[in-house]
Amino acid sequence: MPPDPEYSISLANFFSYVWDTTGIPLEQEGPTIHGRESVIITPQFGRLVIYGRLVKSKFPEDWNFEVIERERGRILGEWFSTACPEGECGFVWLNTCEQITAADFSAAYQRGWKEE
Repeated sequence: MPPDPEYSISLANFFSYVWDTTGIPLEQEGPTIHGRESVIITPQFGRLVIYGRLVKSKFPEDWNFEVIERERGRILGEWFSTACPEGECGFVWLNTCEQITAADFSAAYQRGWKEE
């Protein structure tokens, strides 16, 4: 298992999901902001498997926002992949995730977050 994050409490629920950028152009025309055109850059990973663990902020001032997001169907997690092996914290739609076991999560960590 990766070490517990400093900024949150691990809740021992584990997930995986796929972020698929297949067919999405690297650059897309973005919105005009303050009269200037913008470009959206999409990292190209193809089919990236992301592994995560449910977390809760250590800071009580964040808890109400976490409840609101959970009611909207989004969960706060620490997410790991070959593109971000050190992990990053963020919200993900629960309906895009598949729950996995702690053993599966630990095995993915041991593989460097690569697919089996």
